[in-house]
Amino acid sequence: MKIKKLTFLALLIALCFVGSYIKIPATTIGFDSMPGYFGGLLFGMVSGGVVGALGHLITAAISGFPLTLPTHIIIAITMFIAVAGTAWCAKKFNYIVAIIAGTILNGVLSPLMLIPLKLLPVVALKGTIIFLLPISFANVLLAVIIYKAVVNMDVISNLNPYVKK
Repeated sequence: MKIKKLTFLALLIALCFVGSYIKIPATTIGFDSMPGYFGGLLFGMVSGGVVGALGHLITAAISGFPLTLPTHIIIAITMFIAVAGTAWCAKKFNYIVAIIAGTILNGVLSPLMLIPLKLLPVVALKGTIIFLLPISFANVLLAVIIYKAVVNMDVISNLNPYVKK
């Protein structure tokens, strides 16, 4: 991995930390995943997924792992999947599909995946989705807007020469 890319990914992880302080009070739901989505659009599924997963773990750690550490590790895995799926949809289809996919993957499927593992009670599902869905949409939308703006300004072509405009 090139030093520039590694440095940029570290900056995105640091932005996850900053975004973790912009959240719905008394929850771990916040703007910690936006840098992960941006990283997924810029560097691909795996790099973005790692940033998104670490972003969630940072937010959960700041909040004291309210759902327990094992639960937050599983949520971080679902965050990786949501970011990777969003990046894949952006590359394979378009940004509208990517925004919809990212919102559904993180806002609906992520909490649903916790139910069979008995990590989220069924009665809490509706409340979780009500809070998570709009924030998921905002995270993905903001990442796409910033990505498109940065790409159009041509300030990142030296980081990734294969950037899709």
